[in-house]
Amino acid sequence: MKSDIKELNYAYLVCLREAANEDIREASVRFGVDQALLRQISSAPLLQLQELADPSFLVFKLRAPEAVRSHLNNRDGSLVRAVVSMVTEASE
Repeated sequence: MKSDIKELNYAYLVCLREAANEDIREASVRFGVDQALLRQISSAPLLQLQELADPSFLVFKLRAPEAVRSHLNNRDGSLVRAVVSMVTEASE
């Protein structure tokens, strides 16, 4: 489970970084993260994001439980894949 959490955290941080580099205001609203933190994450090297992806806890809180249920109903049942998919779609 720890490797799944680390993978999920890293995917989220990378999407957050990419979104912030494209449009920091939109990323702030979309992800619910303040712009000061987004500036730090957007300039962080990938190695630092890997270090921040600590498997002891999730680095984010889901804000759309209905969307999670919808993805789970349309997927093979893997929560990690469903949430990674949501995070990826959110950054597009």
